[in-house]
Amino acid sequence: MANVEVNGRRYRLPERPTVVVCFDGCDPEYIRRGFADGILPTIARLREMGFVGEALAVVPTFTNPNNASIVTGVPPAVHGISGNYYLDRATGEERMITDAAMLRCGTILAAVAGAGVTTAAVTAKDKLRLMLARGLDGIAFSSEKADRATLADNGIDDVEAMVGRAKPDQYSADLSLFVLDAGIRLLERGAATLLYLSLSDFVQHAHAPGAPEADAFNRAVDARIGQLMALGATVGVVADHGMNDKCRSGGTPNVVFLEEELAQRFGEGAVRVICPITDPFVRHHGALGSFVRVYMREANDLAATMPDKLKEMQDLFYAEAKKHDVLPLDNSTLARFLTPRPSLTAGRTVFTYSGELSGVPDSAAPNILDKSYTITAEVTIPDGGAEGMIVTEGGRFGGYGLFLSKGDFGIGRGKVVFLYNLLDLKRTTWEGPELSPGKHTIVFDFKSDGPGLGKGGTGVLSVDGKEVARNAMEHTIPITFPEDETFDIGQDTRTPLALIEYRYDVPFTFTGTINKLTFNLEPEQDTKADRK
Repeated sequence: MANVEVNGRRYRLPERPTVVVCFDGCDPEYIRRGFADGILPTIARLREMGFVGEALAVVPTFTNPNNASIVTGVPPAVHGISGNYYLDRATGEERMITDAAMLRCGTILAAVAGAGVTTAAVTAKDKLRLMLARGLDGIAFSSEKADRATLADNGIDDVEAMVGRAKPDQYSADLSLFVLDAGIRLLERGAATLLYLSLSDFVQHAHAPGAPEADAFNRAVDARIGQLMALGATVGVVADHGMNDKCRSGGTPNVVFLEEELAQRFGEGAVRVICPITDPFVRHHGALGSFVRVYMREANDLAATMPDKLKEMQDLFYAEAKKHDVLPLDNSTLARFLTPRPSLTAGRTVFTYSGELSGVPDSAAPNILDKSYTITAEVTIPDGGAEGMIVTEGGRFGGYGLFLSKGDFGIGRGKVVFLYNLLDLKRTTWEGPELSPGKHTIVFDFKSDGPGLGKGGTGVLSVDGKEVARNAMEHTIPITFPEDETFDIGQDTRTPLALIEYRYDVPFTFTGTINKLTFNLEPEQDTKADRK
């Protein structure tokens, strides 16, 4: 089954029309009220035939960061979009993000289009279109500037004629409905197989859940989602952020002018406050949200400025430390952790196993950290194929595993996979073929770029003497795998390594036979300076 790799994760190419709708500002309360009041029959039906759930957005919970996270599959720390507005520290200038200049990585949309799948991105706001369509060889336009779409710049023209009406006002519910109607027309024409449709949160900023205006808008969105599904599309709907009331009980705005408050405390010009929600849609973003970034213009000794607060915090810290038995304070934890102690594995470079073994603590397992190593598995595959974990150490928050894939609905089952999970920051995979019945030898050989802690390296996966995958890692895990995980052979007894791709449920028992498993370790390559 064809797939693409984007920012360290793999995504299966769609085999049927697929639509992702970003329901901007759709707080879960709108959905709950919609279910209770019967105005969201299509989305309610998804509870029975699909999936409905809640998830946390990335911070800050604004349009730009979360749309970027959806289309890249990574958080702002990776893709670089941390707001709508930011302070350029090099120049001291405040800048608005209205294009893709700050985006530091590729998008799933561009990768899928590059793999030959017709792809379209339709956004309510043109600032998003410029950002999300970077590198996209396909259709990309906004309802805000639908009248300006050209084949040369947007991959399509005459958008207003296609949708059947003129571009909407940017401060209207129709700015979003136009996006959905455009998606429906593109599907009807067969112009795109993958569509990303990003709406506007104008209605949600103005009207609370249960308000007539909110109900009318949500009912219209729900009906259009039903139309997309009726056209044979697989539809996913996700919000980019929620919505909170910014007014007091009497209806007056609950506003704090933070820069003025801080200036009174620390002196005029001591701080600079940036509101990252700032964007061209000033009417419904006028409240500037409830998240700001505070920059100190110069070094300030807060302890000297606020001695009473310092004493209060110190007293609170020691009270909590005493209550939770962390006294006396000791900062030698890492040094004690690294101190050599008697071990069954110390100095050994070859480890040989057969059959199943589980629950082995890290101290008694082959230590592959900060060195080159080779793992060789001699297995027998029964008739009908096999799946399951051959060997693993670690899990959800870091570790490695050599296994045969579970597959989806029986498709892709039994592929040889080596997966390295770098502290849940990045997962690197090596994939080989499905193994036929009989005996096979699987070898994973890793050459470290050391010496040094956490150095990267190159891994080669081979099956029956033939190289099937080669991949490099910039970094590896230094010092230790998660202490609450174990070394297991023939199953995985703790948390699973895989998050999305190659996902499995523990214990993921190996259904073949492990005849022999061998670890060959080279000497550690960390330096004395690293240890110090």
